[in-house]
Amino acid sequence: MENLLPEIRQILPADAPKKLSRSSLVDSAMQMLLQDFAQKGEQSLLVRWLLNEPRKVA
Repeated sequence: MENLLPEIRQILPADAPKKLSRSSLVDSAMQMLLQDFAQKGEQSLLVRWLLNEPRKVA
């Protein structure tokens, strides 16, 4: 995740990086997954990921 934060900061508008933290990144990712699950259910990214036995990300 430490490598991801600088990449995202480069993409976001100049005022956004001040608000970006590991915590806000995790919160945003969870909100996206839960919204996707609420809309798509069994076809959601979360369910597909879990069914494919995801590998641990280092």
